[in-house]
Order: sequence, then structure tokens, then C-alpha cells
Amino acid sequence: MNIIGPILLLVLIIYLISRKKKQRPSINSNINSSTQRTTINTQPTKSIKKPYPDRSKDITFHREKLREALAQGDLQFANLTFAKLVESTRQQNENLDGMFRLDYEHTLKEYEEFLLKNNLDKPEQFNDPTVPKPKKKFDTSNFYGNKSHSPNYKFAVAFQDSYEEGKKGDVYLLQGTDVLFQKKIERPNDCVVSNDGIVGVCDWMHTDELAGQFFLFNIDGKQIIKVKTSANLGNCAISEDSKYAIFETYQSDTEDSDMIFIIDILQKKVVGEFEREIEFKKAKINSSDKSIDVKINSNLTYQVNFDGEWINKEKFEQDLNEKGSKTDKVNYLEILYKDREDELCSNDIYLDALQSNINNQNFKDGQILKRIGEVYEIRTDIPNAIKYFQQALDKNPRVGVKTKLTKLIKDNP
Repeated sequence: MNIIGPILLLVLIIYLISRKKKQRPSINSNINSSTQRTTINTQPTKSIKKPYPDRSKDITFHREKLREALAQGDLQFANLTFAKLVESTRQQNENLDGMFRLDYEHTLKEYEEFLLKNNLDKPEQFNDPTVPKPKKKFDTSNFYGNKSHSPNYKFAVAFQDSYEEGKKGDVYLLQGTDVLFQKKIERPNDCVVSNDGIVGVCDWMHTDELAGQFFLFNIDGKQIIKVKTSANLGNCAISEDSKYAIFETYQSDTEDSDMIFIIDILQKKVVGEFEREIEFKKAKINSSDKSIDVKINSNLTYQVNFDGEWINKEKFEQDLNEKGSKTDKVNYLEILYKDREDELCSNDIYLDALQSNINNQNFKDGQILKRIGEVYEIRTDIPNAIKYFQQALDKNPRVGVKTKLTKLIKDNP
């Protein structure tokens, strides 16, 4: 009995120990399981990936657009499209591990010949940024246009009109003899450049309509704004701080005619326009007080604000009387007094200017005599009014005073 007890106790202990071993996972099995899971989760999926998306459709698209641009003579768009075509063929050649090499090399050669033939540069976005762009020198041998300097003489803009239908003129921004950029514009005229290299271009365009386009480009040749008008363009100006630009229009029956347009360069939009009283040779824009000094000729300048209101009418009239020519006095006194006819006709300087221009070929036949008659009529000097109306009628039977003259003679026997 004493032996059986210890034996049963030993069997019980062995049973409990063996049961615990079955329930406890082994260290080796734990590592293997973990390793297996890690291997499954981290194993990369193998696939062959092209360096670029398939460019076959792009190539077809750019070739079609290139043909259209060349047919229309739009060299700037053709240049951009050609560059895109070359880049697409290059990428497709890499996609095909060099199997597209001949197409790429042929397209590249055609593009280089196109650039050389048309004196163009590759669009800036397609240049290798690690390679400095070589500066082209300005070739004066084939240049027959005009040149205008910035106020600080740091830059110059050279421009020549093509005149010929279907061909475009040239605009160059220069720093010394270096060409900073060149643009092909239909008929560039009256171009200016600011101290910061902003270029303004009045494009007269190849058209039978009364129309024009005004461009602004920054120093890199990027277009800031283009404004198209239903009137011819005159002169333009840019403020020295490159904040504002203006251009004038004329010779049209539309609302665009005889106006001055104001452009905010930073906002890249037209911010105002007003009726132009007198066309100008040059203009100076004062950004601080938003005014414009409009130079008519070497002796006369008038000043307006951005709303078109004259600021110096009295000073202008004084300068006109002291420095203006006889033709200036007729033309500009009429503008100064356009809403005050009685005051104008009472002005002896105006009457003297009219009489001194009787033989001036700049005035139409009989018109100056008719105008003198009208002045005397307003002054109630009827004998002189009849005298000059008769002279006007003798010079030009269609001058338009016959009925008035007949009535004056009848009422004043």
C-alpha cells in the first residue's frame, strides 16, 4: 500500500508534464511561422514597366497639328508643335528600346533644319536647363527697320514691318548686340521697351479691315497680354517702372476708335480707356499719380489722368499761344473750346490763326474760308461773314454755305 501511493503520484506528475508540452508551441515553429508570413508579405511583384506612356497617338496628333500650322504660316505654333513631336518620338524610342531610333533621328534632323531656315530658337521649355543658352548676336545686314531704346538705355527694341501679305515682320529685344528674344509679328510698328525689358508692340496686321493688335512681352519673350481692336493703332508707351502701358487708336467708325487704352501690366488686363483728344508722338506714364504726359510735338505737351480728364488746360493754352504754329492754334484751340463755341469764336488768337491759314494746303478747299465766315457770323459781323462765305463758295461750290449766304444777303440788304 505504501508503494502504490508513490507510484500513482509519479504517474500523475508525468501525465501533467506531458500535457503542458502539447499545449505550448515550440520556439522553432514560432520563428518558422513568422518568417513564412514575412516572406509572403514582402516579396515584390515582378513586372516590366516602360519609362514613358505609349506616345504613338501623341506622335500622330502632333504631326497633324504641325501640317496645319505650316499650311497657315504660323511659325510660332509650328515651332512649339515640332518640339513636342521630337520629344514624343524620343520618348517612344526609349519605350521601344531603340527600335524607333530612325524615326526619332529623322524627325530631329527635320526640326533642326526648320529652326535654321526660319531663324528660330527651340521653345524654352524644351531646352536642357543644365546647358546655358547661347546668346545670338543681332545681325544688322538684313535689318531695315527702326530701333527704340529704354529710358535708361539698357535695352533696345528693333522692329521691321514685313509689308508683304503672308509674311511676318520681326521684333528683337536687344541688350547691346545680344538678342534676348525675337518675335515674328504680322506688321510690327511703334514698338517701345521699358527699363525692365518689357516690350510693347503695335501690330498693324495684314487685313483690309480697320483693326490692330497690341502685344506686351516680358524680358524672356513670354506674352503678357494681347489686345485686339476694331481700329487702327497709333503709338504706345510703357511706364518706367513697368506697371502700366498705353496705346492709342484712330481711323474707325467703331467705339474702339480715337481712344487711349490703359493696361495694368501686373494684372495683365485693360483697366481703362478714354477718348483721345489729340494723337501723340510720345507719352510718359506717371504711375504714382496715374497721369499721362502726352507729347504732341517738340513744343506742346498736354496732361490727362487715367480717366481722360485734362489736368493742364490753362498751361496748354498758354504754351499753344506762345509756342504753337498757326496750324496748331487752329487745330488745338478747337479741341480746347469744343464745348464753348461762342468763347472760341470770340478769341482773337483763333481768328488770326484761321486767317493766316487761308492758303495752307493742309485745310480742304473752301473750308477755312467757311470757318472764318462762321466766326464773323457768331460775332454778328455780317458784312465780313457774307464776304468770307462768298469766297468759300467761289473756291468750292460744294462747300455747303449757299443757303446760309443767300439768307444772310436777303436779311441784310
